[in-house]
Amino acid sequence: MSTEEPSMSKTHPKNIAGLYRSTQLAIRDVVHNNESVLGRLFDIIIMILIIFSLITFTLETLPHISLPYGYRGILEDSEYVISILFTIEYVLRIWTAEKKTDYIFSFYGIVDLLAILPFYLVFLGVDLYAIRALRVLRILKLTRYNSGMLRLGRAFAIAKSEVIVFLLVTLVLLYLAGVGIYLFEHKVQPDNFRSLLDGLWWGVATLTTVGYGDIYPVTTGGRLFTFLVLLIGLGTVAAPAGIIASALTQVDLEEEQERQEEQERKEALERRELLDKISRLEELEELERREVKDRLDRLEKLEEIDRLERLGRKAKEE
Repeated sequence: MSTEEPSMSKTHPKNIAGLYRSTQLAIRDVVHNNESVLGRLFDIIIMILIIFSLITFTLETLPHISLPYGYRGILEDSEYVISILFTIEYVLRIWTAEKKTDYIFSFYGIVDLLAILPFYLVFLGVDLYAIRALRVLRILKLTRYNSGMLRLGRAFAIAKSEVIVFLLVTLVLLYLAGVGIYLFEHKVQPDNFRSLLDGLWWGVATLTTVGYGDIYPVTTGGRLFTFLVLLIGLGTVAAPAGIIASALTQVDLEEEQERQEEQERKEALERRELLDKISRLEELEELERREVKDRLDRLEKLEEIDRLERLGRKAKEE
């Protein structure tokens, strides 16, 4: 007994570490790999929970939900369950992430945190409606499971510098439009264009070609300026669409190239495996030829020995 106990104490921590690592890898394959069966099932369950939580959040805004079975209490209980499940998902993603800090501070890591943060803040007594309304951010979790949204995200990443330049130019145009209409219309309509902020609001509505009609120019100069701003607004609306469309085309080309490279890698791997099999077969054939040759040599030697023995016996008889 004394000789077995030390060996068990030495192997036991190794077994625990191996079990821990294998469990972590197995859960990582489920949580982060949507190509496996369990991974796809996990993603489907999370998407159903997200949609259900958005439905419950919508129903909670109805003013009168007090039916016999207390539907509001059911909605609150379901929110507890969903928040706990999302918390488990968040913890599992951190635990199984190869670089935990990269995930925590990534876009999806922040979204996953914001998806559960309102529940715990309310649970701690911070019952602000704005905090509880943050649950609507759970809809951003759906972008993880939609290939189209992932492609759009890649497109924004590709066109990031162009989008930033466009936004800066748009802000400059907006400010100039607000200042211009204020100078044209303030004296004539002091109630509508009371300050530059009213001019900026008009600029937003005009540059985006919405035109609410709550405030509008009445002077000739203001109308000509509005015409100019509308023309610029048409280009302002069309420009980002062209930028994103070009970026999406580039994403399509990159994905096609990635698919071709993956196909080439698979074909190269298949060719390598085929060549390995052929070389192994050639080696087996060579070994078989050698074995056959060795057998023939042994047979020839045996025949030669038998012939010499017969000759010896004949010589003795003579």
